[in-house]
Amino acid sequence: MEPIIVSLVGVLLSFLVVVRALWPFKLVSNENFESALIEASKFIDRAKHELKILSGTLYPDFYNAEPILKAFERAIARGVEIKILCGPEADLGRVPKLRGWIDERKIEVRRLLEDYSPHFMVADGGQHIRLEERHPRGSQKGTKAIIVYNSVELGPKYNLIFNRLWNSLEK
Repeated sequence: MEPIIVSLVGVLLSFLVVVRALWPFKLVSNENFESALIEASKFIDRAKHELKILSGTLYPDFYNAEPILKAFERAIARGVEIKILCGPEADLGRVPKLRGWIDERKIEVRRLLEDYSPHFMVADGGQHIRLEERHPRGSQKGTKAIIVYNSVELGPKYNLIFNRLWNSLEK
C-alpha cells in the first residue's frame, strides 16, 4: 500500500506543478505589508515597455518604501513608460522621490477629478495586472491584492479603463 500512496502523492505534486505553470495566478495579502511591497516591486520589475498605475492618495508608506522606489528606478533605467493616475487628494509633496521623477519627466502623472476604485497597476498593455480590493483612503495595510501574470482578459480590460480615464484628462 505504501508505494501506491507515495506514487499518488508524486502524481498529485506533478499535477500541481503543471496547473501552476498553466495558470500563473498569485494572490497577495497586504496584511504582511513588507511582503506586499516585495510582491508589488516584483510586479513593477515585470514591466518591459509600459506601467500604468491608478492610485488614490499615493499612500506614502507604499510609494516611499525602498522596494518600490528601487523597482521604479530599475523600470526607468529600462526605459519603461510610467503613467500614474492619482486621486484629487494625492499630495505629491509626501512622495518626494516620485515627485522628482515627475519633475524630470521620467514619470507622467494626471490627477483624477474624483477618487476611482479599485486601484490597480497594469503592465505592457494589460499582459500583467495587480488589482487591489477597495480600502480606506490613505491606507493599504490589511487590504488584499491579486496579481495575474500573462492575463488574457482581466488585464486588457483594466488597461482600457486606464486609457479612457487618462485620455479624458488634460495634461
